[in-house]
Amino acid sequence: MTQMNIEILCWNVRGLNRRARRDTVREMISGTLCHIACLQETKLADIDQFTAAYLGGNRLDNYSYKPAGGIIGTRGGILLLWNANYVKLSNVILGKHHITATVTMQESLNTFVLTVVYGPTSASRKAEFLAELQSTKPQNNS
Repeated sequence: MTQMNIEILCWNVRGLNRRARRDTVREMISGTLCHIACLQETKLADIDQFTAAYLGGNRLDNYSYKPAGGIIGTRGGILLLWNANYVKLSNVILGKHHITATVTMQESLNTFVLTVVYGPTSASRKAEFLAELQSTKPQNNS
């Protein structure tokens, strides 16, 4: 079996609604060798192909996102970017506080489940949040 490493970047970006912040995030991603980038607190209600392509550059060419919530769509939000030449994401689930996907490495066909979380700040919503995460746990304990 082929052993391959995977590089994952996780970052609470604290908002992508300003050009300067998007430029900083793009520069950081391009300066890494990551195959997957998990960006929390995007504060964007919508992420189009242009924005995802700008952030991911030439390497991270696919994306999925959980829109930010709140009255004007500026609370939370998750963006998952990945290199489709290196990994395939399937069974993508957009939860209230997470994105979960099955990741398959293209060359070795090794798989794992990835969950990217941006949880609530309110203590009163903690039990609901933890129950949601528990429900994403694979049944086969992998």
